[in-house]
Amino acid sequence: MDDEILTIYCLGDDLLTSVNHHDHPDCLMSSAEAMIVALTATLYFGRNYALARRWLHKPRLTPAMLARVASTVACVA
Repeated sequence: MDDEILTIYCLGDDLLTSVNHHDHPDCLMSSAEAMIVALTATLYFGRNYALARRWLHKPRLTPAMLARVASTVACVA
């Protein structure tokens, strides 16, 4: 599962780069990281964002995981 998530993250980051997307300088979490939380929740945790966030909050995957409220705002914005 880690390899699949890493592959999806890389593809998403490459896609954002190819469309010339730039994150705001004050962002604590990149757009690709926010996308991977949503995709992981959908693919592996039955759309349960809390479980996906908890599972992804590993130093090697997403060390700068946002709090629940902040991640909700990031997904809506």
